[in-house]
Amino acid sequence: MPFDSLARVRSRTHSSLRPRRLAASLALAAIAASALPAQCEPDWQDGAPAPGPDGTVNTLVPLPNGQVFAGGVFRVADGAIANNAAVWVGTNWHALGNGPGIAVRCAVLEPNGDLLVGGSGGIRRWDGTTWSQPAPGLGGTVACLLVLPTGEVIAGGALSLPVAPGTIAVATWNGTAWSTLGTNTPAGSAQALARLANGDIVAAGTFTTFPAHGLERWDGTSWQPIAGLDPTVNSMVHDAVVRTNGDLVFSGSFRIQGVDGVLATWDGTTMQLLQPPLSLPRKLLAAANGDVVVGGTDPANNLARWTGASWQTLSNVLGQVTHLAEDASGSLLVGMQPQAPFLHRVRRFSGTAWQDLGGEAPPKILAMVRLPKGEVIAGGTFTSLDGIPAANIAHWNGVAWSPLGLGVDWDVTSLAVAPNGDVIAGGRFFHAGGVAASNIARWDGSRWSPLGAGLPVTWYNGGVAAIAVAGNGDVYATVANGLARFDGLQWTNVPFPSTLAAAEAMVTDADGDVLVAGTFFGFGPQATGVLRVQGTTMTAIPGAPLLATSAFRAADHSVIFSSLSGLHRWDGHAWSTLPAMGHPVQIDGIAQLPNGELIACGTQHALGGTSPSCLFRLRPTGWKPWSELTVGTGRSVVATPRGEVFVAGDFETAGNVVCCGLARSLPTCPATSSVVGAGCSGGAGLVTLAADNGAWIGTTFRATAHGMAASPLAIQVLGVQGTAVPLPGGVPGCSLFVLPLLTGVLLPSGDLAAAAFALPDQLALAGLQFRLQVVGIELSGPGSVQLTSTNALQVTIGAL
Repeated sequence: MPFDSLARVRSRTHSSLRPRRLAASLALAAIAASALPAQCEPDWQDGAPAPGPDGTVNTLVPLPNGQVFAGGVFRVADGAIANNAAVWVGTNWHALGNGPGIAVRCAVLEPNGDLLVGGSGGIRRWDGTTWSQPAPGLGGTVACLLVLPTGEVIAGGALSLPVAPGTIAVATWNGTAWSTLGTNTPAGSAQALARLANGDIVAAGTFTTFPAHGLERWDGTSWQPIAGLDPTVNSMVHDAVVRTNGDLVFSGSFRIQGVDGVLATWDGTTMQLLQPPLSLPRKLLAAANGDVVVGGTDPANNLARWTGASWQTLSNVLGQVTHLAEDASGSLLVGMQPQAPFLHRVRRFSGTAWQDLGGEAPPKILAMVRLPKGEVIAGGTFTSLDGIPAANIAHWNGVAWSPLGLGVDWDVTSLAVAPNGDVIAGGRFFHAGGVAASNIARWDGSRWSPLGAGLPVTWYNGGVAAIAVAGNGDVYATVANGLARFDGLQWTNVPFPSTLAAAEAMVTDADGDVLVAGTFFGFGPQATGVLRVQGTTMTAIPGAPLLATSAFRAADHSVIFSSLSGLHRWDGHAWSTLPAMGHPVQIDGIAQLPNGELIACGTQHALGGTSPSCLFRLRPTGWKPWSELTVGTGRSVVATPRGEVFVAGDFETAGNVVCCGLARSLPTCPATSSVVGAGCSGGAGLVTLAADNGAWIGTTFRATAHGMAASPLAIQVLGVQGTAVPLPGGVPGCSLFVLPLLTGVLLPSGDLAAAAFALPDQLALAGLQFRLQVVGIELSGPGSVQLTSTNALQVTIGAL
């Protein structure tokens, strides 16, 4: 094809396509578009639910239909956002509407079956359909409720009424209005209410009459202290119940006949101390068979039963007991504050076996790493992820989780990727893939193998905390007072010069050296927070932040470290400080979005007075919370080229989605590209065009043409409309799939030609589509050329 014919084809071609010209054209097209997204917030996906209520359960009420009500301070129950109130239906927990709108401290059933709950902010009623405030005018915190046979409601707590100055401990609701119970209503705070066999009412708590006596009795006419508690000391009573024989049993801190006690009985005349096998008894239940069940706050010794003559220690429930109840079958219901996040809060004891009321505990993710192609490896303590069986380590391929062979037989606490793409997993395990591997192993994509003899238990405490792989393939792992180095044959110890050292994280820099973050002494007159490791040699990097806690290698090959003083960037030559968050936030994980922005996770905080979160994003205007990931701490974060974000930590929700322990978001304005048509064959074979990255606003979109014959020139063709016409004067079978809007010249290198377009950071561009194709110019003889064409790319501009 003669050059003058090529000129006609390129009648709208410029000598070069500058990014600003493309950006201007795209912006005009975006403004003209009729339907473009206004916001591009992350779309959090449903994840693992909490095993029942995820916070504190303060009260349990067995319902007549066999269900169980739980109230307290929690947001999630199983997979539902419950907002402090939920009901167990036999298989899982259900939310009750949008919740009562208060933190629930207590609950009782009314004679008509309605449920009353009390807490900070008064009382709310659930009628089976909606929540309401049945009795306005009561202020303060309601800690206990009692419904009399007449239907009258007695409330106890630290209360206030318009008709009663100060803080009163007891108030009554007659169906119309609140009032004090008697003219000498005790002041202070009631924690429990009980009705004696003769109809008298007992209020237990801390009352402000000096000395504080702990027990007040209403005989229908007036209030008076119950005699028997030593008046020389202030008494505090936590709970009180009435046994079937009429005796009052109460717990707290008091003195009777000169002896200090924590549990006692009163038969209407005499008080007697009990000696429970619990060190800190607090919650009480009067069982239907006459026994009293006692729950304590010592997680190691917290549940016992008193028959009236002897004590029986019950099975440990792994937490502080917060409430006790008994269902119609006589089974014991226990509410508790467990010792670790995501453990069950409610259990049932039939007398012989325990049952957890709630789903399975969610996975505990302790480490994550991104593979070179954007896939994700997650390790921790779990048997499955998203319903897929996986033994403590799993692989995300962009669509679903899958196991890594047989996995490992205990915790995975650290992960790293070798230069060849292999995954190195460290932790506390004895086997990997069924093969003996002491605490560290390699996954090559198809099988597990040990790294020499592994790491002995004496070399670390609590698992391998950090791993890094040097450019030469050597593997480094944290050990006590130093590092362990595996050279492919054996492990050797690389000790720190001083015992005053603590390694927190490791990363490999652009030169292939391993950088260790932590706190280190012995490298000169001052401590340092970052070391460079080359073989068995350690050197301090001058100017490094102290107490470095995490490390991340950015796309520009610089390394970012976090410390209590903020985030710091090391470019291989000098340090720079990133914008401050405005509040000290411990950062445990750092990642980079495909548009180049940094994200970090750590302790929850409300930056700038916004909603609290444990995930933050560095925008041009500074750090901002990114969605509401609550409550707890983010330990690790990974971002993929597709715009997915994975966050692991001790949180329950992300936005309005329940995802305990591991959250995953998708971009609502994704950057996508798809192939249109097919390339044709030129002098070097089939010519193709592939996207190198996503077309995110604020970034440079890159695509590479492959199979270009040795030629000085190629043409990139850009447009917003498609076509499918034979390329004029081209090789047979070559077609143009783009109606040209802008064209430009590329300079191939070998068989490759690279296109790069800068996209401005303008949200209005999100959702705009354009097409891109490359036309090759091949010399076919003296004074003539022939044209070849790649496939086209249909590209959608995305935003994060």
